[in-house]
Amino acid sequence: SMEVFSASSLDATTTDLIVSSFEDTTMSAGERATVTAADVTLNAGDTLDVSADDTRVRNSGVVDVFAGESTRVTSKDVTMSVGEKVEILGGEEVKVTTSSLDLSADTAASVSTKDMSMSVDSGMTATVGSTTQLTSTDVNVDAANDVKVSGLKEASVGTESVQVATS
Repeated sequence: SMEVFSASSLDATTTDLIVSSFEDTTMSAGERATVTAADVTLNAGDTLDVSADDTRVRNSGVVDVFAGESTRVTSKDVTMSVGEKVEILGGEEVKVTTSSLDLSADTAASVSTKDMSMSVDSGMTATVGSTTQLTSTDVNVDAANDVKVSGLKEASVGTESVQVATS
């Protein structure tokens, strides 16, 4: 074994520096460790574990995260702040599960899909400021109890044929 000790500082300057260890390597610093280079590559055969009270990634360009299997983020709270655009692409399925969900958009919101289903256990309310328009080839309304349609000023039905049945 070899031990190097310096009372104040140790400087090593060279064109290329290779440090190899066949078993374990431990690097420790009393206050701060700094690595500065044009490019840095860190390869871990099995696990890379980063532990700290606070962890920050700072970058002026692009941050990419690649995983061959899956990516998990586990935290008490998550806040994402984006200046311009958020785009989420889900290959087969996107699922959001929570006890309460609030979606809001200041200007506009749009949902586009081939098929859509909603299931509500108790009650559903839609409140619209001015006009609601429903356009479809066919519209079916099924209610186990009552169906009420009211217009404060006027109500009209336009069709080629109307059937009204009471029991």
